[in-house]
Amino acid sequence: MKAIQILTALALVAAITVLPGCENKPADDIPRAVTNTEAPAEAPAEAPAEAPMEAAPAEAPAEAAPAPEAAAPAGEPVTFAIVPNDENVIGFTGYKVTGKQQGGWAEYDGSVTLATGAIESAAINITIEMQSLFSGSTMLTDTLLTESWFNAKEFPQASFTSSKVEKAGDAYNVSGDLTLRGVTKNITFPAQISVDGDTLSTQAKFAVNRSDWGIKDTGFAGDLVEDEVVIEFSVVANKA
Repeated sequence: MKAIQILTALALVAAITVLPGCENKPADDIPRAVTNTEAPAEAPAEAPAEAPMEAAPAEAPAEAAPAPEAAAPAGEPVTFAIVPNDENVIGFTGYKVTGKQQGGWAEYDGSVTLATGAIESAAINITIEMQSLFSGSTMLTDTLLTESWFNAKEFPQASFTSSKVEKAGDAYNVSGDLTLRGVTKNITFPAQISVDGDTLSTQAKFAVNRSDWGIKDTGFAGDLVEDEVVIEFSVVANKA
């Protein structure tokens, strides 16, 4: 009788786990990163040849126009260094039928350079050491480092290099190349970016499709893994 009660309880827990409302996929309010595809630029059309023009009669030289006023100087470039510290988080959340798994990376470096002092002029570069991955269990960490997942042995680093930062309401849209497992995709995602004196802060949370970078392992039957993974970072960088 006791054994039956235990089995019944386990079955109830399993049923609750897969009920709608459990966190087994990214929430609808988490933005999805846009994967950009750019068409190759077309060669400019050649202008038709024109008939030679007759020389115009010489005119008296005009008085020199006043020199235009000099444009206001742009702000000076400033660089902020991204280094591991207790405030920074670079992590991920993966989803499967029975719930979610979270983790991140402990080792990384990079920089944010504001070419004119304005956030829209930001050049963001960051490199992540894949072997520094951590998660809620040793077994999961070991699995994620294997060839079927991040393949950290063959591709020990991941990187992001921005190509454009645009103002979007109270936030910014950041575009750039995300390289993972040797695959590079240009993506756009929303982020909060602010500068306060010698400190630059940025936060972002968005979903990507892991199969775009060749990560296609689906897990186990009955506990399949979702393709969408949430990337989350909160970084405080100090003036270099």
